[in-house]
Amino acid sequence: MKLVGRNVVVYGAGTSGISAYELLREKGARAIVYDDDSTRERATSSIGVFKDADLIVLSPGVNPDKDFLLDARLENKTVTSELNLASSVCVAEQIAITGTNGKTTTTLLIDHILKRAGIHSHAVGNIGVPFSSIADKLDATETAVIEASSYQLENSAG
Repeated sequence: MKLVGRNVVVYGAGTSGISAYELLREKGARAIVYDDDSTRERATSSIGVFKDADLIVLSPGVNPDKDFLLDARLENKTVTSELNLASSVCVAEQIAITGTNGKTTTTLLIDHILKRAGIHSHAVGNIGVPFSSIADKLDATETAVIEASSYQLENSAG
């Protein structure tokens, strides 16, 4: 995913959104954070920021079916997830876990099994460590074990 020079809005100013924002800035994107809550640090609540965006990155838990996001898609703006952004810059092996129940347990179990097998792995995603906070720091000998919500997968490739 080309990031240099792109106008990007990160929707959601929680931990994952801020990590995605920092990753985007490191990769040369012109990024801004939007949040419905105007009191969130580093975020704007002005919906007008989406007008100039050519890429919109959704934090986990953001409903991808909001009207203005549907409008953005109709305008051929790329709407993607924090998970997809992180995955696009990560050279490590990636294992994603999703489902209704047991995601955290399964993610931590796989991470533990890999570590016991001598594989350098990292449990990330909706378990407290945003994937975007480490994605570009991992090398090809490592594995990211990712807990992923259905919202994240809805706006992710492959």
